[in-house]
Amino acid sequence: MPISLLQSAMRVSLIQRQSDRVLQAARALRKAVSISAMAVLLGACAAKVPEAASPPSSPAPAIAPAAPDPLGTWYWVGLLGPAAETHDIDASRYSLELAAEGVLNVGADCNRGRGSYSLKDRDIRFGPIAATKIGCPEDSLDRQFLAGLAQGQRWSAGTAWARLELQGDAGVMHFARVPEARLVAYRCKIGAPLWIAFGAQHARVMIDGEMAELALLPSGSGARYGDGQRLIHTQADELALSGFAGTRAECKRSA
Repeated sequence: MPISLLQSAMRVSLIQRQSDRVLQAARALRKAVSISAMAVLLGACAAKVPEAASPPSSPAPAIAPAAPDPLGTWYWVGLLGPAAETHDIDASRYSLELAAEGVLNVGADCNRGRGSYSLKDRDIRFGPIAATKIGCPEDSLDRQFLAGLAQGQRWSAGTAWARLELQGDAGVMHFARVPEARLVAYRCKIGAPLWIAFGAQHARVMIDGEMAELALLPSGSGARYGDGQRLIHTQADELALSGFAGTRAECKRSA
């Protein structure tokens, strides 16, 4: 082959190899660009989308405390009235249960009874009570208890105490939620008498025609009840009180 032809063929081969290398580099560049773009897209998809700002929450409406339930079981602690006074009795022996749908269940010492009642607002009426007729101990007040219920006309109940106003001047029957409650009378050398119904954690003071419910407080000796303004302190048979209207001194438990 002539030298000129051989040189021409070598130049063509060199150009072809250079062209192949350029094409390979271009392909590699396009592949790298594609991978980078895909990574960017994937990162954008994985990025957390900002949450829409929620409107400011309004404060929850205040919930009014539930009214005391006048129904359920109550234990009779005594009767106070102008013509009669009964206190210091064993309340666990005398109970009434105002059940649903106007059903009345009664525990009159050793006897049990069942009847009906109607209650609208504070007005209450008891129907006839069918009770057993077992002879109870001599100190029993079962007949007085049943007779009082028959005269009931106004019922008011709190969390721990309730009262049943009787017809005419028959007085008021007092009840407690717990059978351990006691109604105690106090006589004072200075001032009018008063009555206190003691429960598990509360005391209801009946003084000068008014009532005050006091909570049990820590005490080194005896028992103390108060509401931040009024205070009573009992120790043995003696009673001291402060914060009440009127003057009372040297008050002692009455038999």
